[in-house]
Amino acid sequence: MIYDPVLVSSSGRRLFDRMDLDVALNDLLGVCTVVTPNLPELAALSQQECLSKAEIRAAAQKLLQMHRKLRTVIVTGGHLDTRADSVTDYLFTAGVPSMAADCLETSHPRIASRNTHGTGCTFSAAFGAYHLLTGDDREAFRRASAYLAGLIEKSAAGRMGHGTGPLMHHIR
Repeated sequence: MIYDPVLVSSSGRRLFDRMDLDVALNDLLGVCTVVTPNLPELAALSQQECLSKAEIRAAAQKLLQMHRKLRTVIVTGGHLDTRADSVTDYLFTAGVPSMAADCLETSHPRIASRNTHGTGCTFSAAFGAYHLLTGDDREAFRRASAYLAGLIEKSAAGRMGHGTGPLMHHIR
């Protein structure tokens, strides 16, 4: 089961109170095999800072150790260093007990776009679809990350609504 924890809005506002977050931590993560948080969501789930690659790794490792069924933590990195020219996404997989989680990274150019609403949900859905096609977390991760980067790029020129606009999934 893939869990996209929609816990923190793009503007940084928490969408759950502490009690609801505890339900997410204990109930949902307890039955999931893959979780796909962004950085604020990873920080909320792990209850620790996620401001550097080392902190991201430690938080992912903590989740993998806390939840026996969880085999993969995928962290979308768009919130880390928003001034950087590129975005790095991370896939952490459970390793041998007492060893650090295995990490795979993929980077793509940061694309200036106001149409980024729904990126986390789209990434999680794309990962699930690619996983069904390939049966492989690492390959599904690479393909989902590339798909999302391309979709953000294609959506950048569109104008829909006010504020943060949606990804334009209908564009090919």
